Amino acid sequence: MRREQLAELEKLNSDAIENPEQLKKAASEAASNANMIADAARAFAAEDTAKIAAKESQQLQRQSKLLTETALPANRDAEQRPKWQEQQRALMAQAKTLQKDLQRLDEAQKGRSRGQLQDIDKKITETSADLATSLDKPDQTKSPEHLYGASDNLRSRLQQAADVSRSIAEQTANVANQRRENLARQDNPALAKLEEAKNNLAMAENAARDPRQNKRNDRDGLTPAEKAEKQLTEAAKQLQDQAELREQNQATNTQAALDMNRASRAADELARQTAEAKKIPLPSQEEAEKARKSNAPPSEAAKALATLKEQATQLAQATRALEADALAQDAVQALEAAQTEAMQPQNQQDLAQTAAQAKAAADALQQLPEKINRARLAEAMQQKDPQAADNLRQAAQQASDASRNAAEQNKQLANQAAQQQAGQELNAQPAQQATAEAQKKANEIAAQLQPQIDAARAQLAEMTPEVSEMMKRVAEDLKKTQQETQTAANDAKAEKPVEQVAQKAQELRPEAAENAEKMAALQAALRQEANAAKLTEKPEAQLARTADVALAQMQQKTPQIAQNLKQAAQATQSQPQAQNLQAAADAQQQTAQALDQIAQNMQKMEQGQQLTEAEQAAMQQMEQELGVQEPLDEAYQRAQELAEMAKDAAQNPQAVLEALEKELAKNPSMQKSLAETAKNTAQQAEQAVAKETQQAVQNGMAQKQAANDLARVSRHQQRLGDEEAAQQVAQASNQLQQAGQKAEATQANPVPNPQAAQQSQSNAAQAAKAAEATASQTAPPMFASPLEQLQGQMLAQALDQLDAQLHPMQSAQPSQNGQQQQAQGQQQQAQNSLNQAQQAQQQSMADSRNQGQTPGSKPSQQQMAQNQKQQGQNTQAQSAEGGNQSTELKDGVLGQITVLVNGDWGHLPQKMADDLTEATRSEAAPEYRAAIESYYKAIATKAKR
Repeated sequence: MRREQLAELEKLNSDAIENPEQLKKAASEAASNANMIADAARAFAAEDTAKIAAKESQQLQRQSKLLTETALPANRDAEQRPKWQEQQRALMAQAKTLQKDLQRLDEAQKGRSRGQLQDIDKKITETSADLATSLDKPDQTKSPEHLYGASDNLRSRLQQAADVSRSIAEQTANVANQRRENLARQDNPALAKLEEAKNNLAMAENAARDPRQNKRNDRDGLTPAEKAEKQLTEAAKQLQDQAELREQNQATNTQAALDMNRASRAADELARQTAEAKKIPLPSQEEAEKARKSNAPPSEAAKALATLKEQATQLAQATRALEADALAQDAVQALEAAQTEAMQPQNQQDLAQTAAQAKAAADALQQLPEKINRARLAEAMQQKDPQAADNLRQAAQQASDASRNAAEQNKQLANQAAQQQAGQELNAQPAQQATAEAQKKANEIAAQLQPQIDAARAQLAEMTPEVSEMMKRVAEDLKKTQQETQTAANDAKAEKPVEQVAQKAQELRPEAAENAEKMAALQAALRQEANAAKLTEKPEAQLARTADVALAQMQQKTPQIAQNLKQAAQATQSQPQAQNLQAAADAQQQTAQALDQIAQNMQKMEQGQQLTEAEQAAMQQMEQELGVQEPLDEAYQRAQELAEMAKDAAQNPQAVLEALEKELAKNPSMQKSLAETAKNTAQQAEQAVAKETQQAVQNGMAQKQAANDLARVSRHQQRLGDEEAAQQVAQASNQLQQAGQKAEATQANPVPNPQAAQQSQSNAAQAAKAAEATASQTAPPMFASPLEQLQGQMLAQALDQLDAQLHPMQSAQPSQNGQQQQAQGQQQQAQNSLNQAQQAQQQSMADSRNQGQTPGSKPSQQQMAQNQKQQGQNTQAQSAEGGNQSTELKDGVLGQITVLVNGDWGHLPQKMADDLTEATRSEAAPEYRAAIESYYKAIATKAKR
């Protein structure tokens, strides 16, 4: 629509309308596609709205159920009664938000479920009003039994809302899936353009053999070669769009994004070559006839067009193969995430997310057979093995069926979890097995496709021009435009008529816009190649850094050029006109010269050559002038350090541990993660000791292991600067070690010792409490991005794992092989954590590029605020009490209320939403109790007023 149909309509409408039927036909086609897009968008919007309402009603129903269950004991307790009633008031306020969301759902559904939704709205309003009038007032105190009944009535209505909204969500999801399937059946428009270009190149080749066939099309007035050039250009732009869409999402910014970008560059190169082939003179009719009769070799034009036709065929086939691979890899990635969450779900929402991921994989795999057929992958495989084609199609269908079954199993499990009663256990094994089977089948089909995909990727690489070639052409175009701009600037300096110079400036703007579009395509190629570079390899890291410099150059100068030309076209006096035109000419010249220099350097690096000292110095000078040297130094040095630590972890773990300790001192994300790791380790030790000491006779192994783990926790607390807690935990560790040794020594004649068991439990509990206090006192990072937090978490894990490797548990009967295997396992885990930290660094650099920033640069104020908001949500999600450590309330004064915009409830992080719902189960943590009491005082004070 955007690239073709709307542009075509605009052109037809701007020209003199000689043929209204052509305009009518174009408008009708555009309207048909617009309606299809609008219908799909409405279906997707209704699906999202229904999901939000279903999640919100389910969470409110669960919260209402918890309040109803505690209604009698809470309202019989003078201290708990006002708190319970405030929670009910908060619930009723949330119910009003739910009612608004149900109204929006009714609008999105165009009234298809209006009767049900209006009935629910009425009942929630009535029961909420009844409950509100039943709550305590200065002159009214209802019995606990009455409050229980009013609360149960609201719970019942919210349960009804949850059931209805869940049913509507399923209905809207089915409609949305039908729209997705309809869209999926359509061919990729970029690939369709490649096929059309291939056909027109065949027609152009025939026209070169027989000039009588070189006729202009009645509709667009283009010859076959001209039409092929246009279609290749359009295909290149659409492929670039598709690559950039993938680039915007971390989950899809994979090899497929780079493949699409390279296909775009290859299509653009074919368009350029087609334009050159058009310039080759065609033989006359007489010459063509003579050549045909004498079986003479084809003309130069025919040979050039035949070659282009073959290349277009190869490009279309390779791109289709890679499109099929993208679907398979998306499915594999979705199922890997689904399997991870299925094995260790943190909350009920994880189960629904697992079902959604499995469903997404099934949808992708369902499209795969058609993509395989269009790419002719099965035909190519059949040449080597007659059964290969059938096996491939069968494997694709099996993978799709397995994924659909996994989605259904996880959906059923999620529904069971939503209705789970207290103490009821869920049988997650069928869902986990189905998800594992789906993942296995998806990996199998991806493996079967791999040889063909490797061949397609190699073929695409041969057809894709190097980035340095693109850069040289952009520089040449800028030089031509710069000369024209400089001429206009000289005219303005000579005080030629302002209107005349303004007209020249106006005429330069489309050319500058075309240059900007070419630079945008170059920037997309630079980003993708830099994102895919292996920063652990010095040549690739050097190429990526050079790409970053080129990106900075274009990002800084392109807006200046456009703005200066615009101001020159609008100027009413010669002096400002001359200044703006000269500024535009200077920016064009600087950019062209910089791109020329960078292109020469990149070409040498692409060929495996080293830059000279002078060339390196020139690049450093350019970095300094652009102001990007410092952030690039920091980003690339960071990536190199992490890679070296991962490599050295096997050879010199002590040195890596010391390096991580230095990093800890300056990394708030790592500090918070290490404090949480220490807390979790101490809690697990407490549980292990409690389990062992509850037995009549103990062998001391759990206590000794707990002692070893707590010693590590103590060292972590020392690293975090909490000396007092470190001493407490170290003391508990020593006492547990002694208790474990005594138990081990008396194994031959075991004697129950309840007093010693109780003391061990007490020691472990005190250590866990100290670790919890350290974790609560360790402030979360205020402005860290999610990837920076992930990197900090991985580094903290590596530090913990290396510490465990270097301080193994000592046993009276040591097993050398066992200890060696354990140390190797911990070392491998540390290497994996460090590798993940390095990958997070590389992904962070890629995100910076995708956002138009230089890797390593400090985030803007807006991004810092966004990261802080995200961190606040994560902090709440990690707290079982739902508190916010950064919130400070003064006694009797209400803090600022966080207002959620419409629909935000459904978009809360899943664990946060569940934790908030479950908060009524838990007693408030000590660090939050004062703030909570202050909150209730403020509420009470406000109510009295």
